[in-house]
Amino acid sequence: MTLSRELAKKAQNRESKTIQPKERLTGTKATLTIKNYLGGYYFFTCDEVTIEKDIIYLVEGKHSQQRLIPSLEDLKDGLIKWFYLQI
Repeated sequence: MTLSRELAKKAQNRESKTIQPKERLTGTKATLTIKNYLGGYYFFTCDEVTIEKDIIYLVEGKHSQQRLIPSLEDLKDGLIKWFYLQI
């Protein structure tokens, strides 16, 4: 578990520094770490974050040259992030 957590934390750090020029985002990248009641940690990276008044908007950018909608994996990724933010 310790190794897995450390690898996830390193992946979060790498992803926070990665820029995808095709995504055309204007905000700042953000990292989000969630700790559950069992002591588990979940390391997420958001492609763009903006704050307006008391609302924080987390934007997940996706790009595709051959599809009109994001892939199933991209949709799952977004839903997992949304689910954890609702808790």
